[in-house]
Order: sequence, then structure tokens, then C-alpha cells
Amino acid sequence: MRPSAVRRGLVAVLAAAGLATACGGEAGGAGPPAGPPDLTGTLTSVTPFVPRTEDCVEVGQRPPDAAVSSDDGPFCTDPDSDVVGSILVEEQPDRPMVGPRPPQGDKAAVTVATGSEILRHAGQGYVEAAFDAFEVGQVVEVWFSGPVAESYPVQAGAKAVVISEPAE
Repeated sequence: MRPSAVRRGLVAVLAAAGLATACGGEAGGAGPPAGPPDLTGTLTSVTPFVPRTEDCVEVGQRPPDAAVSSDDGPFCTDPDSDVVGSILVEEQPDRPMVGPRPPQGDKAAVTVATGSEILRHAGQGYVEAAFDAFEVGQVVEVWFSGPVAESYPVQAGAKAVVISEPAE
């Protein structure tokens, strides 16, 4: 290969790297995972995690075969949990989850942890955001992480959540 061809190839690689950084928002290259999101919908609930350490039952204190009652206290939660909170994302929030009409549209109860990536569209790229940036009414894109419980709504952990539109 001639030196000028090598130089052009190097310039093309450097230009592509610069474009990838520019599209990723900040210099860290923030951006959603490759591939389409698992769900795009409206945030209908935002619940920050609050550890339960009082008036609760320690895990392991109740025998596994013991009867369960609604009078039983809740299990204690780990105050050092990596869970930040949970969000409910609904593809069609105006459709009921229960009732005379069958439910329509995907819905997901999504657990957001410290390792979940939270991003916001910013111009042509993305910027990192925190859990407190979530507001009911925002349109978000969600990529799931790990197993998905086949319930309705589905229950899953968040690999990444991108805030696409602000709350109305």
C-alpha cells in the first residue's frame, strides 16, 4: 500500500472515531446499547427505592414452608442494595391492565440499578442522566437486562433507559 493510501485510511479511521464520540454525546461516548429497544412507551410511575430496615422481618427468619398472611410484616431490604428505583413503562397508557376489555400494548415494571445506564437525548447525541430525571409522562426507550418475568406487565431489570421526550 502506498503511504498516501495508508494516510487516507488513518484519516478515515480517526474521522469515524471522532464522529462516534460526537454522536455519543459527551466525551465518554454515552449512547444506548446496539439494536432496537425492548420497549418504547410512556412513564406512568416512578418510584425511588427506599430501604425497609424497621418493622420488617429479616430474610431467613420465616421458615420457607410457613404459611403466608397479609398480616405478616414485609421483609427487610438491604440498605446497601444496588437498586435505585423502579419505573412503569406503558406502550399504550390509556389502555387498562385489567377490566372488561383485554389489555393491549406492552407494559413493563422495570427495576433500575446503579449499573443501569440512564440517558437523555441531547441534540444529535446523548447525555448521562440520573434516576431523579425521570418524570411521569416522559416517553422512554428501555433495553432489558437479565431474565424477564412473563407476567403482565412484564418485570425486568434495565440495562439502559433513554428519555426520548419530556413530560407534557
